[in-house]
Amino acid sequence: MSGKVTVDNWNVDDTARVMYRGAQWDVDLAAGERPVPGVYIIKEVQGSRLIVRRA
Repeated sequence: MSGKVTVDNWNVDDTARVMYRGAQWDVDLAAGERPVPGVYIIKEVQGSRLIVRRA
């Protein structure tokens, strides 16, 4: 799966919720990424979680 999502706010545990393809998804950061608001590329899907890296 590939695509982009915009994360407006990160939680204190470095997770977020975003709308993607008409549904709410949980978001985790790929290894080495920092939790800053912005556009992210979906690197992979693990169950109902999107693993993202900065665009």
